[in-house]
Amino acid sequence: MVKVQQVSRYFRVKEKKPGSRGLLESIFFPTYKTKQALKNISFEIYPGEVIGLIGENGAGKTTLLKILAGILKPDEGIVEVLGFDPFKKEIAFKKQIAFLAGNRTQLWWDLTLYDSFLILKNIYEVPDKVFNQSLEMAKKLKIEDCLNIQLRKLSLGQRMKAEIVGALIHEPRVLLLDEPTLGLDVVSQAHIRAVIKTYVKEKNAIAIVSSHYMKDIEEACSRILFLHQGKLIFNGRLSELLSEHERYANITFHNVSEETLKTLTKQFSLTSEEPPIIKLEITKLQDFFGLIQRLPGELDYSLEIEDFTDMMARVFQQKV
Repeated sequence: MVKVQQVSRYFRVKEKKPGSRGLLESIFFPTYKTKQALKNISFEIYPGEVIGLIGENGAGKTTLLKILAGILKPDEGIVEVLGFDPFKKEIAFKKQIAFLAGNRTQLWWDLTLYDSFLILKNIYEVPDKVFNQSLEMAKKLKIEDCLNIQLRKLSLGQRMKAEIVGALIHEPRVLLLDEPTLGLDVVSQAHIRAVIKTYVKEKNAIAIVSSHYMKDIEEACSRILFLHQGKLIFNGRLSELLSEHERYANITFHNVSEETLKTLTKQFSLTSEEPPIIKLEITKLQDFFGLIQRLPGELDYSLEIEDFTDMMARVFQQKV
C-alpha cells in the first residue's frame, strides 16, 4: 500500500537578472525565491491498481514520483510505501520498488542487455529461477534477439523495452514509471502498456504511471491523480472523470432542407455552412441521436467523434 498524507515540497530557485551585470550580481549577491512544487497532497493506493498521474508540465508529477522512490524528502507530511519511509532508503524497501524514467537509463551503455540484467540480478540478489522467469518478459516485448547486443547499438524503442525488463528483474511490488513510453512508436507503446497491466494483475503489485500520452492513461490505468500547480485536483476512476465531460463530435450533413437545418441549429453549434455541406459541433451525442430520430426522412451525415487525447486536453483547460 502507498499512503501519502498532507505532503508538500518546496524548492529554492536562484534568480538571475538579464545581461552581464545581472550575471555578476547573481554570482556575488545571489537572490533566491521559493517555489512550492507540491501542496498538501493526500491519497492512498492499494495492491492491484494501475494509477495514472496526469497534469501539465511543472504540475509536480516527477517530484511526487521521486518522493515515493526516496530520492527526494518531503518538507511536510507523511509518506509510506509498503510500510516504509522511502527517504530512509532501507535495503528491504529498495528491493521492492522500481523507478523508471523515460529519459534516463538504469542499464549500462557499453554492456549487452544480458550482462546488464545479470548485474541487476546480483544487486537485487534475485534467485536463478526468478531471473529466468523475468527474462521471459523479453520475449513478450519482442527483444529476445537483442540480449547479446550492446545497449548503445539498440534503437530507442528496443532500449525502452529493455529498461522495462530491467525494472522487473527483481519482481518489485511498486512500479514508479515516469514517461515509460516517451518517444516510442504506437506498437511499442501498446506492448509496454500490456506488460504493465499484466504484471500488476499477476503479481498484485502497484503501478503509478506518469504520462503525457493519453492513450497510456486510457488503456492502462483504472484510476487517475490529476495534478495542477502542485495541487491534487482530481482523485478517482477515469470513468468518473469521463462521465463529467461528454466527448464532442463534429457532424457533417449533406443536402439538408432549410427546415431541418433550423431545427438542428437551434440545439447545436453551426461550424460551417457551404451548401450542400453543413457542419455542426455536438456536445451531447445522446441529445443528437434523440433529435435525429424525430426528424422526418432519411438524413445523409457522417460522424467524427473527438478522440481521447483531444478530450483530455479540453478537460485540462476546464479543470484549471
